[in-house]
Amino acid sequence: MEHLLRQYIQSDSGGTAIEYGLITAIISVGIITSASLVGCQTNIKLWQVNFKVANA
Repeated sequence: MEHLLRQYIQSDSGGTAIEYGLITAIISVGIITSASLVGCQTNIKLWQVNFKVANA
């Protein structure tokens, strides 16, 4: 049991998994933020077009 515990403590695979998880989370936040901004801008443009067509 002691050998398994030492092997687990010395292993770097857990740290690597955490790093990959953090990178994935950062990229996901970036994608969600940019998609939200693009969606808001698109919505604004569509409302402008709708207003201009309605008043034409």
